[in-house]
Amino acid sequence: MPKSHNRKSFVRYTSADNYLTIDFCVSVEGYEKKYNIEQRFDLGVIFLTWLDKGFTNKKIIENNPNLTKRILKIGQKNGWFVDEIDWSLDLDN
Repeated sequence: MPKSHNRKSFVRYTSADNYLTIDFCVSVEGYEKKYNIEQRFDLGVIFLTWLDKGFTNKKIIENNPNLTKRILKIGQKNGWFVDEIDWSLDLDN
């Protein structure tokens, strides 16, 4: 989103529905000149930061004991949450 929107990011857990909402915003200006692989890497880091904030609510872990394993499995399958950028993945783009 453009900085002009002044939108705030947030994390909310609704225990009645067992639903975690992570709504984070990044400035489009920071991503316009980056390669797709850099964007994906940066967004993965930001998502993990917000996910960590969501996990401070212990109820979500109690109600979803395998959630972290499922998230990591999905992330690894899609090439997210890596320690460094693998530039070879972006050669054809």
